[in-house]
Amino acid sequence: MPNAKDIYLEAINLSLTELKDTVGGLALLKEASAKFPEAENFIQIETQMYINQGDIAKSEAMLDKLIAKDPNNATYQYLKGDVYYTQAVDIQNKKNKLDPKKVKESAAMTTQITGFLDKALPYYLKSSELDPKSAPALEALKRIYAFKNDTPKYEATKKKLEALTPQ
Repeated sequence: MPNAKDIYLEAINLSLTELKDTVGGLALLKEASAKFPEAENFIQIETQMYINQGDIAKSEAMLDKLIAKDPNNATYQYLKGDVYYTQAVDIQNKKNKLDPKKVKESAAMTTQITGFLDKALPYYLKSSELDPKSAPALEALKRIYAFKNDTPKYEATKKKLEALTPQ
């Protein structure tokens, strides 16, 4: 028998994915978050919605409040890192479509990407420190180290990830 939290999650997913109703989905999310303030998946969906809508400031503000309340919550730290990482990925996708002859624009985009990754890094590190078995945080760290060509940290993180998955 599904519980109320599961039913909310299902209704939110239907609203957002099937009906493409972000207004209704957000209203349901806020209601669900109020009833289940400890349910991190509702927070994750809401912050991701703001990011998708381009409202980075709203996502950041929401996570800042949560982190201020509970700085040792690994998920909040991870999500805050994701706010910056997502922006870096968006710029990388635009850069990939750029004409290779546009060297200046490409270099400027690389600088922007690096800036966002540098902002994401401490949050992913904190998340990984708080929850050493968090595969998503380790995966994010591994990708950042790969981008920065930091082979020693990349290899160390890769080993931690491999240790989580039994062969």
